[in-house]
Amino acid sequence: MIYVGLLTMEQAEEINGKEYAPDSFYNVITDFNENFVISTEEIDNTTNPLYIWVKNLPLIEYIPKQIDFK
Repeated sequence: MIYVGLLTMEQAEEINGKEYAPDSFYNVITDFNENFVISTEEIDNTTNPLYIWVKNLPLIEYIPKQIDFK
């Protein structure tokens, strides 16, 4: 199983595209259930003091969106 950090819409808007460590930027995505999430790698490597709060995000199982290749 893959786990990801669960964000609120407001949290997602606050951090998306922001630098969490030198030359590393958050990439917020949505999962199958339209939850805003970031990877545990992004969480674990966060050193920017503005975003240390991500280390306390609840973790949920990642369920990818289904892609229809029609």
